Amino acid sequence: MYDTQKHFDTFYKEHVCLGQERRGELAAHRNACLKLLGQGLRRLGEKRRRPDGYPQHVDALNQGSYDMRTLNQHPQRQYDIDVAVIFRKEDLPKTALRARQRVAEALRSSLQSFATKPLARTSAVTVWYTRGEHVDLAIYRQVTDSDGKTVLEHASAQWRRRDPKAVSEWFSRQNQCLSPDPAAGASVRESQFRRIVRLVKTFARSRVSWDLPGGMILSTLVAEVYQPDLHRDDLAFYKTLIALRERLKRSPEVRSPVADDESLTSSPRRRAQVGRLIEKLDFVLPQLEVLQASTCLKVQALTAWWWVFNHDYWREQARNARLLQAREAPALLRVRAALASSKGGEVTAVYKDKTSVPKGAWLRFSLKKKLGIPAPFTVRWRIQNRGSEALHADEVQREHVSEDKVLWQKAAYSGRHSLTCEVIKDGFVVARGIRHVRIG
Repeated sequence: MYDTQKHFDTFYKEHVCLGQERRGELAAHRNACLKLLGQGLRRLGEKRRRPDGYPQHVDALNQGSYDMRTLNQHPQRQYDIDVAVIFRKEDLPKTALRARQRVAEALRSSLQSFATKPLARTSAVTVWYTRGEHVDLAIYRQVTDSDGKTVLEHASAQWRRRDPKAVSEWFSRQNQCLSPDPAAGASVRESQFRRIVRLVKTFARSRVSWDLPGGMILSTLVAEVYQPDLHRDDLAFYKTLIALRERLKRSPEVRSPVADDESLTSSPRRRAQVGRLIEKLDFVLPQLEVLQASTCLKVQALTAWWWVFNHDYWREQARNARLLQAREAPALLRVRAALASSKGGEVTAVYKDKTSVPKGAWLRFSLKKKLGIPAPFTVRWRIQNRGSEALHADEVQREHVSEDKVLWQKAAYSGRHSLTCEVIKDGFVVARGIRHVRIG
């Protein structure tokens, strides 16, 4: 497959990863929300004649893509920061709904002026920022189970036992176990699995009009179908996309990797999103087939990835490759033509321009032994038949690709024909020659 590893590296670092600066900004939002929550609990309690305010949370843990480090850059800064906020059981209302409502009311009671008021949603209390980011505070309480062990319950539709770090710890294990190991000869950077998850998420968010599955479903699917490569991320990503399509066509259901009894695609909306993901994979994967051709040009490879990611980086790289190809005109190749009585037989004559070759004879086209082009390279021979006999036989154009500098062809159709020979190296046509032949 055409090698675009260097471009993948640049794209990932500059346009996928958040970077330390953005990550620091999101951490500041997280810390600010927790600080406002503490202030708000005191103020809300004082309003309700509790001199010491409502009790504070005892711990806060990062969750979701922020914790798994799979949160990608977003042009509208729509970053989701998930935080588990843990209280003692006795410090919260009895019902899960009232617990979420108290946290939302506490945030609104702080001195902060919110563009959109904090809202108690089904699984978290959400705080939106004007630039696009939002923080989801998932509310937990500490309880003692029948064995005397302290466990955590999540305030969703009702109190439900859940480990807020289970998903992050699962993902960390997958990344460590599945990613190629330098000790096994891998030359790619560590944590390839995490990079492939982030690239799949980038693809899924590449069009505003697409409504595809969220990060948890995509991470779970990639963990199932991930195809590692010891040396290249672009190849691992390509093979993973193919495996992902095959997996979804077998079954669109996705189950939680940390809760055996939980389906991530039980709702009609989630099932519809998975169905659309299959459609979009069917849309982009045919565009990547050109990467498998030995004659794939650099501009073709970069354009194919632009189809996948729909990002200006790939379009600009394809444009630059096209301009470079235009500026650096291919060197002129001299294509020799000779006649023989049989394929591979002894040459009987050198073909001279404007003379005719009898039908049934064999033509031997060749390049000089030393082209001055360092190996490896590919030779593409294209035959354009212009006679009426070839047209009726559906033999107007044929193409042969090899590393051989010799091509044998039988003079089968009368007319004036042409043969174009191109030498392709590193995705560019570095030399080109044309030879015309008359047959009849």
